Amino acid sequence: MTRSVLIFRLNGDAYGVDTDCVREIVQLPELARLFGAPEYVAGMFNLRGATVPVIDLNGRFGFERRRFRLSDS
Repeated sequence: MTRSVLIFRLNGDAYGVDTDCVREIVQLPELARLFGAPEYVAGMFNLRGATVPVIDLNGRFGFERRRFRLSDS
């Protein structure tokens, strides 16, 4: 049985997510801040009428946070 996995790097380590769990990959647009949200919530954006929160996994897992770039996805 063959499985497709989306692989990404975080803080030098490689992680994988089964592609059946991935709906879509989009370029990161400008984010709106969410006041009162936890530190690791970088903000949110509107994707075709749906509000999409953006989580900074570095911050969520206790690593040093980095600045997002518009080339991120």
